[in-house]
Amino acid sequence: MSNQKTLNDLNGSDAEKSTLAEEMDLPSDWSVQYLEDVCEIGGGSTPKRSNDEYWDGGDILWATPKDFDGPWMVDTEEKMTEAGAEASTSQVYDNGTVLLVVRSGVLRHTLPVAKVVNATTVNQDIKALQPNEDVIHPEYLFQYMYSQSERIRVRCKKTGTTVESIQTSVLKKYPVPVPPMEDQVKIAGIGHNLDLTTQRALELAEQSKTVKQGLMEDLLSGEVSTDGEEIDIPDELETHESD
Repeated sequence: MSNQKTLNDLNGSDAEKSTLAEEMDLPSDWSVQYLEDVCEIGGGSTPKRSNDEYWDGGDILWATPKDFDGPWMVDTEEKMTEAGAEASTSQVYDNGTVLLVVRSGVLRHTLPVAKVVNATTVNQDIKALQPNEDVIHPEYLFQYMYSQSERIRVRCKKTGTTVESIQTSVLKKYPVPVPPMEDQVKIAGIGHNLDLTTQRALELAEQSKTVKQGLMEDLLSGEVSTDGEEIDIPDELETHESD
């Protein structure tokens, strides 16, 4: 990122930030910065659909709101070619970039946030936050934005538009608490480990659901017999003869 500022350059530059830090009751060695101070905020576009050269056989990830499924952006439904990437105003965003949806009907109830795992471009409905690593750890920025998604959605939502959207000018001024880098790494590590645990639990639940569906289909078709099986039936499912 060009023209990066260090945290020392930012501290004391805005009285509002000091006031925010006091209101948030942060430790004395933490500061509050605006989102635009700690990252570069970029966007993207959609190359012409009518030009097959931009799409056919492409392998460059191109993220849209429909690709947000969990905390990580690993793959996308659509991909573009090198020619498409050159024709797009979206640069290729590297691992660690934080993506958030800023224009979509989904904003009626949630604000999707994801961290880039595999380099990707984005469409015009997404903002990409490239962290200034001299100031903020990429994983810490992601964990913070992920945890703040509902507040950001409510506070930065644009009114009077036909499609729900986030007001960029307000988003840029969203406050970000910035602890010392050592603390950022610890906080980021805890959040990341919780993400891994949650993702694994979801995968196991989905596997269990698939196994159950298959077993029930076999049972209901008579392919699997319950003869000779000792089955623990819950009390509420037991049948009782009437008096």
